[in-house]
Amino acid sequence: MILVSFLAWTAWYVIGHRDEFAAITRIPLLTLVTLYILFALMIAANGLFLREVVKAFDIDLKGVEWLAIVIASSFANYFLPARGGAGLRALYLLRLYGFPLTDFVATLGAMYLIHVVVNGLLALAGMIVIYLEGGHFDFVLGVFFAIAIACGCGAMGLRYQPRTPPERFPMRQIARTLAGWQRLCQNRWLMAKLLGLTLFVALATVCQSKAAFAGCSQPLSWAGACVYAGSKNLALLVSLTPGSLGIVEAMSIYLGRVLDYSTAQALLVQGLIRGVAISSLLCAGPWAFLTLNSRRRERPQMRTP
Repeated sequence: MILVSFLAWTAWYVIGHRDEFAAITRIPLLTLVTLYILFALMIAANGLFLREVVKAFDIDLKGVEWLAIVIASSFANYFLPARGGAGLRALYLLRLYGFPLTDFVATLGAMYLIHVVVNGLLALAGMIVIYLEGGHFDFVLGVFFAIAIACGCGAMGLRYQPRTPPERFPMRQIARTLAGWQRLCQNRWLMAKLLGLTLFVALATVCQSKAAFAGCSQPLSWAGACVYAGSKNLALLVSLTPGSLGIVEAMSIYLGRVLDYSTAQALLVQGLIRGVAISSLLCAGPWAFLTLNSRRRERPQMRTP
């Protein structure tokens, strides 16, 4: 219902503001090339994140398998609700490497927590810079970012070590998940690499936002691009619809109050960014699925430990 309502409203809005959306036909070629390169770099960084995090559980992804997994899961995320790509990734690692779902949840939790803290700090820093330069400070957004950062840091510092492992479900599964998370936290070098890769993706999203707004003839300051990128990355975690479609756009429209752009420009920029992502995944997706299918045939499937 969220998706259908958003699509119906978007169609109604675009029809009523056709002149403003005509700018999509005047996007410079250099902007498009830049957006495609940045998206490819973000996919590669996410793939390296996956490769490094599963190494902590003694899983060594061969060749470009890590890249194929991330492309396939990103493809699924854009066409399935509720982070369907994460389920695909979990099933693949379980069937081929015997990677328990509890440990997978621990790695997913690590990714989400680091993602929330890094992007929350990025967005909050951008808002502070805008305020210091005489711009508007949105109190609601400021509180939201502060709470997200505090909750993320608090969860990352959580320690749970029961004297005797619980035997009943679901406490046994929760204990195993927390044990996996603590296993990651104890490896400081690994956590440093994961933080670095997440920061790289966040900064690439800042450049992506800056380029997209410039291509749509709506210049955005670097501080504004930080606020936009951090907010968009946090909104992507709310996966009620495929690719968080409608949710990210709602956040983008709300940010127009702070960053001084119109609803049409918000939809135009998001349409451009999504167009680049979807077209890239449609081209790379078949290769990724064929690669994973080939690996599945080469490697005997393992039983769940």
